[in-house]
Amino acid sequence: MLTIVTGNDISELLQLKKSSATFNIQTGATVKAAIVSFDQSTLLAGPFTMLSTDSGADWTTSLLSLIVDSSLTNDLTPVKAKLEVSVDDLDKESWFFNAEIVKGNIA
Repeated sequence: MLTIVTGNDISELLQLKKSSATFNIQTGATVKAAIVSFDQSTLLAGPFTMLSTDSGADWTTSLLSLIVDSSLTNDLTPVKAKLEVSVDDLDKESWFFNAEIVKGNIA
């Protein structure tokens, strides 16, 4: 489960798989992520664009790097949530990762 701390940066590597195997994401693909409600009915933050050049990313093995500035997590409310990742290259597909938003207490 991904833990998102309010007021903190997010820097996470995300491994996508199809049929339990990694795959190649085309260089020109549009890859985005968003934090959504646990029931997937409400957008809580984002979407955030991910690039093949982001630190740690290896799109040839469907490894993505999610980098989000702390200013975009400040107003999140602690709750169970999901991280939705969308890849649009030849076909558009989405993946969901369970997440929990927790309150950051250190300023």
